Amino acid sequence: MTVLLTNDFGEDGFSTSLVLQQAEALLGLAGKEGYELSLLLTTDSAIQEINAAWRHKNKPTNVLSFPMDDDEDSLQPMLGDIIISIDTAKRESLAKQYPLQTYLSRLLVHGFVHLLGYDHETSAEAYDEMLAVEQYFLQKLNSDVHE
Repeated sequence: MTVLLTNDFGEDGFSTSLVLQQAEALLGLAGKEGYELSLLLTTDSAIQEINAAWRHKNKPTNVLSFPMDDDEDSLQPMLGDIIISIDTAKRESLAKQYPLQTYLSRLLVHGFVHLLGYDHETSAEAYDEMLAVEQYFLQKLNSDVHE
């Protein structure tokens, strides 16, 4: 399993290596060991440009996910891209009174679950289902950190 992590933000209150370890763990937990995942940690201005170009929403957001429709039989299929704004994550984690690293884990899992095909915006049932999958992954990540 391969996670291609790019950190355009720099380390400020969080560990890039822990984010990388968690992304690799998510691939394993989801049975996607042979897949590649691209992860970008960036700024509000960069994510705003991406959000405007791809979703026609000219504002920053906390996380974006872009699933790839790669052939499962290729040597290393691409699961997709996850983009996280550290600027937004810092503001939201402060408002929610979460440590930044904990909140980054939540955003990573949220983006990852979208790559698996879940979408909380389609119905109340889909929201509940996606939330349950996110909770499963967060619990697994948390237990792996403490073991």
